[in-house]
Amino acid sequence: MIYRLETIRDDGASEGFEFFPSQAATGKRVMYLRSLGYKPEDFDVDEAETPKTKTDIISLLTRWGAHEMNG
Repeated sequence: MIYRLETIRDDGASEGFEFFPSQAATGKRVMYLRSLGYKPEDFDVDEAETPKTKTDIISLLTRWGAHEMNG
């Protein structure tokens, strides 16, 4: 699995994405950000199966690259 963590500002805009190889690593990052004052609603975690083929890679890049805030 691949985990994508999006951090969201108070005004609803995305601060960007981080990618992690495990749920535990994602959780550690969330806990760190919470220690800085972020709230649970300031995070969005999406997970996907690890791509195995070129087609899987393109599909995942298309899915995650088609974010509505990409300009």
